[in-house]
Amino acid sequence: MIKRIVIIGLVILILGGAMLFGGIYINEGVVSRDSHTSISLYNSTTHEYISSNITIKPGYEVMVGGRPGSNAGLVNIKNLGSVNSTNINSSAVGLSEQISSEKIYVNLPSGTYVYVMFNSSKPSITYEYAALSTIETGGIMVIAGIIASIAGLVVMIVGAIKKPKKPLKDIYDIDSIDDLNNI
Repeated sequence: MIKRIVIIGLVILILGGAMLFGGIYINEGVVSRDSHTSISLYNSTTHEYISSNITIKPGYEVMVGGRPGSNAGLVNIKNLGSVNSTNINSSAVGLSEQISSEKIYVNLPSGTYVYVMFNSSKPSITYEYAALSTIETGGIMVIAGIIASIAGLVVMIVGAIKKPKKPLKDIYDIDSIDDLNNI
């Protein structure tokens, strides 16, 4: 075992773990702070469900998950008065991406938005919004932490398995009678 290599591997492993948990903490903090499930307004005549206000700043991303139904969309609050069940799809902000049941909106202009749904029963949704740069930073930290942790573990294993090299005996270094006999 080579202690120096094991110690270097342990340091890399600890730094990787710190980056991993730091990235998770950043992402979980952002998501839990700006994650909502409440429907703040319901109109029984039109079966219109409206989320709480979503205040978007430059560089924010909005993710809507769950089962909002097909008659739903993210609407700027300025346009809320003119939205109904027949024009919701044309009045809503354009969807950037859809992954499974999650709808993702990026590059939105600053402003206040609401998620509007027309459904005969209360929809089940979750919406989250955060700065895209924060989410990306957390994700990069998680990936780098995983890679560093694996690398640190490998270095520790190599250091533990590897045997130290035996020093070569200098035949010209005469310290004792035994060395003289070896010449």
